[in-house]
Parts: sequence; C-alpha cells; structure tokens
Amino acid sequence: MTDLSEYVEELPVDAVHAGLAAVVVALLFLASPLFVQAPSGSLVFFEVGVLFVLYAMVLVGLNLQFGHAGLVNFGPVAFFAVGGYTAAILTAEDPFQGVGLGLPGRSGLPPA
Repeated sequence: MTDLSEYVEELPVDAVHAGLAAVVVALLFLASPLFVQAPSGSLVFFEVGVLFVLYAMVLVGLNLQFGHAGLVNFGPVAFFAVGGYTAAILTAEDPFQGVGLGLPGRSGLPPA
C-alpha cells in the first residue's frame, strides 16, 4: 500500500490543480459572510448563491453516477433531502408549529 505522498505525485497536474481550486473556492465560500455586504440589509443575493452552490454539488454527484457510471442510485438525493429539511428546521426564524429552532444560519451548514 502506497502512502499519500506517492499517490499525490502520481496524479496528473490537472487533478492537483482542480483539487487546489476546489479547496480555495470552498474556503472563499465559507468566508464570504465576512466580506460580502448585501445591499440595504437584504440577503437575497447570498441566499440565492447558497442555493446555487448546494444544487451544483448535488448535480455534480448525480452527473458522476448517472452520466459517467450509468448507475441508478437515489441515495444521494435522499441525503440531500434530509440535509435540506434539517437545515430548514434548524434555521427557521419563525418557529412553525413548534418545530423551528431559530438558530443562526451557520448552524444549518453541517447537516446540509
């Protein structure tokens, strides 16, 4: 069994650059609330951006399974649905029927 450094050395340069780019984009996305100011106190653009990134991650996973591998597997869709409902319940501002917890938005990131 080879160690991680040998595995990384065998990777094509494009794969290493893609991995580094993904890490940089993820860090910028997580740090975006610190430097992104919404106009007039509205978070519409930020909310749309979050939804865009979440759907993009799900679509990339489904494209890998259905498009390249030809597998029919609805497991990732179920996990996405459970994570979405959990994040919605945790971050609901107005508790609906006693279920919403009204926690800050960042508390919904781990389950999502």
